[in-house]
Amino acid sequence: MVDEKYQSLHKVQAYSKLLNISPKHLTKCIRENTGKSPLQIINQRRVLQLQRLLLFYRLRIKEIALNLGFIDTFHFVKFFKK
Repeated sequence: MVDEKYQSLHKVQAYSKLLNISPKHLTKCIRENTGKSPLQIINQRRVLQLQRLLLFYRLRIKEIALNLGFIDTFHFVKFFKK
């Protein structure tokens, strides 16, 4: 699901709502099976797409930010500085 929706859904609550389970239950299930939190999984997918865009396309930062679902370059840069 993350592979399909990472550009528009960035919060655990959005995925739990689609799955019709609580965020706490989703976190527990994901952590038990992967050792990671759902947010880590979501963010890793976004980083993977960022790497692909940087390697294979000649896009401006603003275009990459919009592709990854950020509202502007400020939020994009802030996210990736973490």
